[in-house]
Amino acid sequence: MNFFWTKSDFDAWTNEAGLSDDEDIYCLDINEAIVESYKIFKLKQKVLS
Repeated sequence: MNFFWTKSDFDAWTNEAGLSDDEDIYCLDINEAIVESYKIFKLKQKVLS
């Protein structure tokens, strides 16, 4: 995972890398990223408040 301060930073990075049309590259907010990281690493998910 890569982390960006803003959506604009993410868009600039994907454009510079030639990945702006790649459907496998997408932006998640921090809560979504945490949930996905638990799935990726097969950890037992904790309830976040």
